[in-house]
Amino acid sequence: DRIVIENLKVIADSGDGIDINGPAIEVVLDKLTVDASTGAKGVSVASGSKLNSLLIKACTISGGNGAGIDIQGGNTATVVECMITGRGMGAGVNIDGGNDLTITDCAITGGIAGGNNVPNGYLLTVADCEIKGGISAGIDIEACARVEIRRNRISACRGGIFISSATGSAGISDCEVSSSYSSWGVNIASCPGIEIRRMRISGGIKGICIIDALNAPNSGLPGFGSSGSAIASGSGIASGIVSGGGGYYSIYPPNAVSVIISDCDITGANDTGGGIMIGRVSGADIHGNRITGGNLGISISCAMTPDVWNGLPAARIFGNIVSNPLGLSLSMIALGAVSIQGNQLSTNPFASGLAGVFLPSA
Repeated sequence: DRIVIENLKVIADSGDGIDINGPAIEVVLDKLTVDASTGAKGVSVASGSKLNSLLIKACTISGGNGAGIDIQGGNTATVVECMITGRGMGAGVNIDGGNDLTITDCAITGGIAGGNNVPNGYLLTVADCEIKGGISAGIDIEACARVEIRRNRISACRGGIFISSATGSAGISDCEVSSSYSSWGVNIASCPGIEIRRMRISGGIKGICIIDALNAPNSGLPGFGSSGSAIASGSGIASGIVSGGGGYYSIYPPNAVSVIISDCDITGANDTGGGIMIGRVSGADIHGNRITGGNLGISISCAMTPDVWNGLPAARIFGNIVSNPLGLSLSMIALGAVSIQGNQLSTNPFASGLAGVFLPSA
């Protein structure tokens, strides 16, 4: 069955504006004004819905004490060219169900949030949107199978983009994020593949932060003897071989694998934060970024090779410009080969360390 609702104004004094909880296979909402500002949710898709396809196009939707759009079930949902407002504790768009969700060319007040209750993850695309005024991050998503975020403008939120517990890759590009003093531009926890490209991030405590998951199990990696080499050149970098101490290192495994951060412009991180901060990572490629201000420029707490014996790089850091940090321009501990070349750094780090490389200020 296919249901099309168009060119209507819906006002809900209480309850939801439009509640989709039936057997319809396809629903199209086109050019609607849905005002639930004194009620609950603007548009709601119930968790038990058998809906296969939902299209919301060119609508103005306001939630009351809830989300503008709340997706708890169904399969594929597309939201395009809409103005969406969430109020109270509700996000502009809340996602706790569905499989394939696309949000494009929308103006969203209250942010995009959810994902906690999606058992198998979901595919999420957010593109060409203006997002502001969220009670948490502008985009605050958990448990997605894959996420693509591109060409969005995010401001006046408690953080820019937050992704956690992803089962697949995250691609974030060409967004402009303005963060408050105590928040971040991009914050990712436990994601197997990350690409962040051509971002403009200003303000906040951290520009880009990739952190470890909590309560990760311990695993062992063998000691390196003298096999951990650092190849380093460029402004303020001393090159040389880094000797390991042998033995056995019991460490947390990496929670991020194959991280690429390139061609980003990060400014104005506050004096306790930094531009790019990464926890445990396997294979990091950081290049062509410009970082100004903050406490730390680029910091990796532990970079390790995907295979400790085959020489795959733990990290490649090249062509970055770090200007005027209060503390370190570049700091890193690495297990495996590291290449650091052609960077312009305000401070003068040097290479030394045990089973890797640590780069403090001179």
